[in-house]
Amino acid sequence: MLIAARLASASTKLELIALLLAIAFVLIAEMINSAIEAAIDVATTSFDPMAKLAKDIAAGAVLIATVNAVAVGYLVFSGEVADRSSTAARPARATRPAAADARSRSC
Repeated sequence: MLIAARLASASTKLELIALLLAIAFVLIAEMINSAIEAAIDVATTSFDPMAKLAKDIAAGAVLIATVNAVAVGYLVFSGEVADRSSTAARPARATRPAAADARSRSC
């Protein structure tokens, strides 16, 4: 899907790399979050406030990574979307045929 969006837009290779890194960062944060949650579940058998705090912090890291990826995606694609929407919203200019221009000048 990302490749199709890249082909449809005029984003540069550097923008594509930034977007891929942001997406990879989200996936890595999610894997670390899952590992932390699994390790805490194995280590504790009852409710522990410190375990809850560790899980919440790991989930917060995933949230921050996701917000970062959304911001990068917005910065990469917002200019192209704005350009396309302003072009589509602009009415076509009516042009006069050359013969009509010549007649209006001769009067």
